Amino acid sequence: MYEKNLANINNEALKRRLSKINTIESRIGISYCITPSKDYVLLKDDIPFDDLSNPRVAVQKMLENNIKHEMKSNDIIITFGIGLGYLLDETFNKYPSKIFVYEPDLNVLHFVLNNIDISEHLASGRIYITNDIDELISKLSSVYITKDRVEIVYLQNYAVVKNKELLMLTQKVYDACKSKMVDINTITKFSKKWLTNY
Repeated sequence: MYEKNLANINNEALKRRLSKINTIESRIGISYCITPSKDYVLLKDDIPFDDLSNPRVAVQKMLENNIKHEMKSNDIIITFGIGLGYLLDETFNKYPSKIFVYEPDLNVLHFVLNNIDISEHLASGRIYITNDIDELISKLSSVYITKDRVEIVYLQNYAVVKNKELLMLTQKVYDACKSKMVDINTITKFSKKWLTNY
């Protein structure tokens, strides 16, 4: 499964980082439990990533609460955390948008890629996945156009545990989008002047 997932990841730098981790390393501190809804939940150091009652329903409610506008294919949804893929799967099936998965823990990402088949999602060309915030911001800057919508969604339990990382992600995404708007405004403001000076 790992090789199948890896083959469909369109981030060569991430592939290199993942290749330095072995399966035993990525399992350290990782466990799982079964919820009353008969779903599995990933735990790292006994902290659950997803909702312990019904992770699928919790993800659906979080998406309904956080994404209030229609999302189109040119829009971008950034998911914070991967868990066992419930958030990725629901986002992928519900919206036609590009999806950037940001999982800051490389060992967790390695573990998930070894145990959950997300190769079809990855093969769609709509998914960009990374554990490096600067890579994510660089990718966002390269594809974001000022009229595009950008939404950040997250695993709620993970957001509590990694609230500093989520805040940093939110700020960097905001700064990157604002910077693109300033670039466009500058071009619009000075384009006639530049053309007349040419």
